[in-house]
Amino acid sequence: MLESSLAPYLLWAKTRHPAAIDLAGSNLVHCSLDEVPGAREAIDLSAPNDNGYAPVREAIARHYGIDVSRVAQANGCSGANFLVMAALVGAGDEVLVERPTYDPLIGAARLMGAAITRFERRFSNGFRLDPDDVRRAIT
Repeated sequence: MLESSLAPYLLWAKTRHPAAIDLAGSNLVHCSLDEVPGAREAIDLSAPNDNGYAPVREAIARHYGIDVSRVAQANGCSGANFLVMAALVGAGDEVLVERPTYDPLIGAARLMGAAITRFERRFSNGFRLDPDDVRRAIT
């Protein structure tokens, strides 16, 4: 059943009534390569993509003056967040996460075996970070 298989955020995102104008979407308007003049000729969709598209990784490495082996690409924000969690968080670690938050952050930390501790960012305070709230949440 859909309700029991999704994180609360994903359940909401998949079942909510769509807004006429959605400023919170992280997606792009869909179009085919044929609808964008020159797009098909400009990209190679058959190249290996194990750690990201090689020309992009190489350009990033050149820009920062580092070896290409130190560059990782991710598919979107959720993919990048997952890579960071996988690199930094392990089983038994505790991760401090603000509330409200982007639900996939919690899911990625839990997937790595971490315990989640929350602290509040309040509307009444303009959602500003309160160092005392953070300090109290640290164990």
